[in-house]
Amino acid sequence: WLASGNVLPWLVIQFGGMTLVLLVALIKPRPGALAVRWGLVVVVYAIAKLLELGDHEIFTLTGEVVSGHSLKHLLASLAAWPVLHAVTQAKAWRTESASVQSKNSGRIQSASSETTAI
Repeated sequence: WLASGNVLPWLVIQFGGMTLVLLVALIKPRPGALAVRWGLVVVVYAIAKLLELGDHEIFTLTGEVVSGHSLKHLLASLAAWPVLHAVTQAKAWRTESASVQSKNSGRIQSASSETTAI
């Protein structure tokens, strides 16, 4: 953008992805969709961006041990937690549901064979 003065590519990279996540957070989830807490993702990312904005001040306050930019990356990585949690919960629910269906199927077959035996 230095040569052209066009900051649009930088803006898209900096805020495009989070704009999409924010829009997803505002949309009513479809039945059966993953129960991701998108609002939490947005809040964690927003705090991470604030750490980036306070980069120099944080570096000074920590006695030049850690910068706001470094803390931003650590915190932004935690934004994946709500997504991973939802995937884990869905996997556990599907495994449990398949187990219950398997048990119920066995009961139906057992009841069916008892009826024909009579």
